[in-house]
Formats: sequence, C-alpha cells, structure tokens
Amino acid sequence: MRSSIRFVPRANTTNLAEEEIPKALPLPVAKSEIKVVLKKKREGRNLVARVSINSENHSADAFTNKNDIDNILLSLLMNCKSSSKRKFTKALAFLFVINTGYRAGDGLIIRVRDVLDDNGNIKDYIFLNESKTGKSRKVYFNKAVKMAIQFLIDINHLTLNNYLFAGEGNRTAYIHHIEYDEDGKVKKTVTTGEKYDENGVAREIAPYCVSSLSRIIIQEAKKFGLEGHFSSHCMRKTFAEFISRDWVDNRNPIVASKALNHSDVRTTVEYYLTVDSQKLKAQWLNLNLGLEILEMFIEDYYNGKFQYNG
Repeated sequence: MRSSIRFVPRANTTNLAEEEIPKALPLPVAKSEIKVVLKKKREGRNLVARVSINSENHSADAFTNKNDIDNILLSLLMNCKSSSKRKFTKALAFLFVINTGYRAGDGLIIRVRDVLDDNGNIKDYIFLNESKTGKSRKVYFNKAVKMAIQFLIDINHLTLNNYLFAGEGNRTAYIHHIEYDEDGKVKKTVTTGEKYDENGVAREIAPYCVSSLSRIIIQEAKKFGLEGHFSSHCMRKTFAEFISRDWVDNRNPIVASKALNHSDVRTTVEYYLTVDSQKLKAQWLNLNLGLEILEMFIEDYYNGKFQYNG
C-alpha cells in the first residue's frame, strides 16, 4: 500500500465540511471521565464493551474523532482475507451506517435492489420504514456511501436480490426461516449452515447480524485503545454527533417553551422548532465520514497495490 494510506494519531480538531454550513448549537458538556472496566468472562458473548460512567442508562458512545473513524475503516479494509467469499463488507457496513444513521438492524438488511433506480444507478436517497418505530425516514446517500455501495456491488458481483452486507467469513450463514410478530414485522431471522433446504432448493445467504457487527466494533475500539462503551449502536450515535456539528441556529428552545407554556421542552423541540430541510440535506451530503480513506484504498486496489491479509 502507499505510504499515503496509514493509521493516523488522534487529533483534537475536527475537519469541517468543504461547503460552508451554519454553526451549531453548543454541544452538551462532557460527562465525567470514562474508564474501561474489565469484567470476568461469562457464558455467552459480551456484545457491549463495559465501562464505568455516571449513568445507569448509558448504552453506547459515539466516535467523536475523525481520525478514530479513519483508523477503524482502514483497519477493516486492510484485514480482509483473499479467501473471503464476500469482500470488504465489514468495513463498508461500518462506513454505510455512520453516514446514514441507520439502526444497525435496519442497515444490514438492505438489498441491492433497494439502492438502485430503474437504470441501475445508485439512488440519491431512499425512504426507510424503521423497524423499531414504524416511521418513514428519508435517508440521503452522500459521496462516501455511493462509492462504498458501488465498490461492494462490483467487487462481490452482487445481483439485485443480494444483501449488500453479507458476512466475509467462509462459514456462510443461510436463511432458514423468518419469524414475524402479530403486526407482520420481522421479529427474528433464523439462520442455518445448510445451503439447501429439504427440497434441494438453494437458501438465501443471510446478511450480517447485529451481534456480529457489535463484536467487530468492540474489537476495533480495543485495538486502538479507545475508551468508552461500544456496540453496533455507537455508529448511529456517531452519525448524530457529526450531522449536528457546526449547525447555525440561535433559537433557544427553553425560551420558546416558556412562552408557549409547555410543561416539557421536548414538546417544543419536536413539534414547534423545525429544521430547514435544505440545510439538513447540505449537511448530510457533506458529511462523508471515511471518504478520503475509501478513495485512496479503492485507487490502490485497482492499481494492484493492495495485498490481502492472508
């Protein structure tokens, strides 16, 4: 690989979007220092890195430093094995979620047909019905996301019905059956190692599961000595962290809430203080977390400078 692609130390500054974006509301003051607490191994897999913090409901931390994001992305790209049946899906699932804000369970079940238009081009945005809330959400695809999708499709020869993010391992998981709740929503996807069903029909390759992605995130966080509480949900929080930075808004929701005689300021924020959709779109399209690393990696890959890790 070129010397230009390398792991970089953490920085105290954050790269701003190329286009001028309005300044943000002040971010919340950081809580007390977080320290990693090593717990004894118990039965089953620990899918969340444990930390001590002054909050009983603390679920996951965002990656707040762009160098950390770049290091994790590059590490996952570089550690792909030549024997993997589906290549670079770990890295690009990570990039995809931190740039779209999907819940991991929603992002991992996206198929190729969901992101392509009738002409075979990657869409500028899609609408998602979130599995947790049932709400429809418009999700923009910025340059980093589009590049990741195209690379995945090309390198893995994906077809329209394929999941974008199937596992890299050689022990392929196939969908045995899907269980639904009383509202018709997917409750559980049951997988098997058997490629064919009892009638000899080939089963569909299953996408990554959320627990696998959590395990990957935890391993990478530990590898780079990051302190915090990590799981797959930290990617959605990372999106929230960066999409909300450097946003111009001088409105004070507390003052508005008082004037409207609302008992809860959250009512004011949710129903009365709107966000300019065009400013949000501009912020989203300029987010592009991990783009520089991905561009350099793809260039080196097609120029024959990349060597698989085994």
